[in-house]
Amino acid sequence: MGLFIESLDLDSAPGAGSTFNVGIPLGDPSGVRVMVEARLPEFAANRVVLVIDDEADIRNGREDIFRANGCAVVVADGIESAFDELADRSLDRSFPGVIVTGDTASERMREASRAGLAFLHKPAAPAELVRVVADLHE
Repeated sequence: MGLFIESLDLDSAPGAGSTFNVGIPLGDPSGVRVMVEARLPEFAANRVVLVIDDEADIRNGREDIFRANGCAVVVADGIESAFDELADRSLDRSFPGVIVTGDTASERMREASRAGLAFLHKPAAPAELVRVVADLHE
């Protein structure tokens, strides 16, 4: 059937929908990776983190990561709304940043480097994102 699929069954009725049953073999539990909770070091907590992403699910997930680490989080869906969100806060406009993008063009990396920003490619694991933010606050 395939590399990991042992069986595939389909039950379908017009107007009633379809049900798929996929059989996969049990894996070797010794090969299971344990997720390590992403935590900022204490010195990096209590910081303000600005999360800008046009995808609400990604934005909300990152907000949750940083709030769980004790950060104040400002979220926005674009640069204009980020400026609007920051306008009412008395924050230094110069702070370290990380660009997390699906854009793999080398020019994007050079632009980020020239701007003094860290750069990660999507999908960025929470632990990796937290590590980079912590490094920025050292």
